[in-house]
Amino acid sequence: MTDGGTDGELLACYLAGGAGSEGAFYSLVARHGSMVHHVCLRILGRADLAEEVAQAAFLVFARKAGTVRGDAGAFLQGVAFKAAICARKSELARRAREKEAAMVSMQRSGGGSAADWERSFRSSAFFNPLYCSIAEGFARRTR
Repeated sequence: MTDGGTDGELLACYLAGGAGSEGAFYSLVARHGSMVHHVCLRILGRADLAEEVAQAAFLVFARKAGTVRGDAGAFLQGVAFKAAICARKSELARRAREKEAAMVSMQRSGGGSAADWERSFRSSAFFNPLYCSIAEGFARRTR
């Protein structure tokens, strides 16, 4: 039961373990992956970050699959939404901390104007770590 069947049947196959469990989970990912990614992308606005958060949402789904009642798609949509909101808050807080630290550093060194710093800050690429911590935090809150 890996190619077809309802979400409930695929979920039952995944939870049962054994030979078809990996294929059943893959089928659920294939069926709902684009929806999860689009939910994350709509909230985050960045494809790279949305991809990481979507992966974290599926990690939560894999761990909490036994608690899913009803539609797996609705569960995944909720997890993706909450994880993306958490990622957006984390990203905004990180940017604010970086901006503040750079302003303090610039004031101490006496170099460059605030406008110069603002231009370089906005044009630089930001490193975004994998959001496993988001998945962990969400899993703890939903227990």
